[in-house]
Amino acid sequence: FNSGKKQEALSSINLLLSTNKENIDLLLIHAKICNNLNEIHKAIYSLAKILDLKPSHHQAFRLGRHS
Repeated sequence: FNSGKKQEALSSINLLLSTNKENIDLLLIHAKICNNLNEIHKAIYSLAKILDLKPSHHQAFRLGRHS
């Protein structure tokens, strides 16, 4: 994705998250997009939320270590 497409995707994910705040799949996508846009603090927030909901979520843990 180019930066414009990533920003568009992020807007869509944010809209979905507004009504699905605890959806781990959406949170993971949000974290990945934010990380790619260098919005690290937002990525870390989503990863932390995932780990609060499911502490054994290995992918979120690994991504958090690289953010």
